[in-house]
Amino acid sequence: MQTPPHTPGHHAARHPDRAAIVMEPGGQVVTYGELESRSARLARALREAGLRPGDRIALLLDNRAAMLELAWAAQRSGLYYTPVNTRLSGDEAV
Repeated sequence: MQTPPHTPGHHAARHPDRAAIVMEPGGQVVTYGELESRSARLARALREAGLRPGDRIALLLDNRAAMLELAWAAQRSGLYYTPVNTRLSGDEAV
């Protein structure tokens, strides 16, 4: 099966060392190969935790590369996800 062109896996197969994420400030770089590998590992962990396609999760992470890795893991797992801003109060996040 061919990887759809809008996925990190598609780019990882062609250009694994190309930057997929560049965080500023600081310049941390995550390549397409790293994004593919990390999101696949996280997707397995989500399935092992009992989550199935169509399930819903909330993502509460700071603005960092791990947020995008987890978002892609959720998407590739068929999960619906809602990013939650870490600056919200408890009442606002509900």
